[in-house]
Amino acid sequence: MFRPLHELNEGWTWWGGNANTATGSAKLFQVTHAYLESKGLNNLIYVWAPKDTAGGASSVRNYYPGDAYVDVVALDVWVGKFPSTDWYNALSAIAGTNKPMALGEVGSVPQPSQMNSQPKWVFWSVWMDWLTMPDYNSNASIQAGYYDARTFNQGEVHIPTGNQPPRPRPPATGPGPSPASAASASMSPTPPTAPPSSFMTATAPPLNNGLSAPTAPSAPSANASTSPDRAPPTAARSSSGTATDPALNSGPPKPTATCATRNPAATSTSPAAPPPTTPACRSGTPTPTPGRSGGSRPDR
Repeated sequence: MFRPLHELNEGWTWWGGNANTATGSAKLFQVTHAYLESKGLNNLIYVWAPKDTAGGASSVRNYYPGDAYVDVVALDVWVGKFPSTDWYNALSAIAGTNKPMALGEVGSVPQPSQMNSQPKWVFWSVWMDWLTMPDYNSNASIQAGYYDARTFNQGEVHIPTGNQPPRPRPPATGPGPSPASAASASMSPTPPTAPPSSFMTATAPPLNNGLSAPTAPSAPSANASTSPDRAPPTAARSSSGTATDPALNSGPPKPTATCATRNPAATSTSPAAPPPTTPACRSGTPTPTPGRSGGSRPDR
């Protein structure tokens, strides 16, 4: 999945904040798509992800490049810890019935009750070390989100193979967005018949807030990257490398993933899912900006 020009409805980046549908941020998204396609890079899943700016839901469509250029309609959630109703409704109207909806960036792990109220979100991605920030997450909230029966983690998602329906191509010329595509993508994974063979079993050293730090995977993911300008906050550790409070080392192993997919068709009464392993997801290159509501990300 490729998430170019993220948060293009806000002016903290050079590519964002221009609502002119013919020459602004949406047009730049179209140009990016067309250029990569012209170079033969035609196997990307394009994720369009505005930010939940205050009062911006009613005008976000001005930043939408068109159905022919977007595969997933997403939202970066930083003004609130979960999308407001007006933002959920605005993106639902844009996605329609042909495109899945996702939470491209969140600071707080979505809770089952929240996802019940807005069931169209099919995956979410926690922003780096926000997972272990006590103002955004606790051990209990992390476990509630990752261990929910409808949350699938790495190794628990079945992706069909074989012949797939052809993807629509945008027009070769013309400034405006293309008509809506009739093709749709299924984002509901099929759960495995048996739990994955490898789970985290050791308790990682705690960060300064008492939450367990994510355990690094045995091999780096092909699509995972950490830019120098996205340095994580310094974590305080005990000299022994273990939690000073024995209670923090008890309970089920802490999840290490920062990205999870959901199966909206399942019910909340399903048996608890097994502990997750570590997926990785992140796209886009930010530039520094001060003062973000709900906390400042270190790169901005």
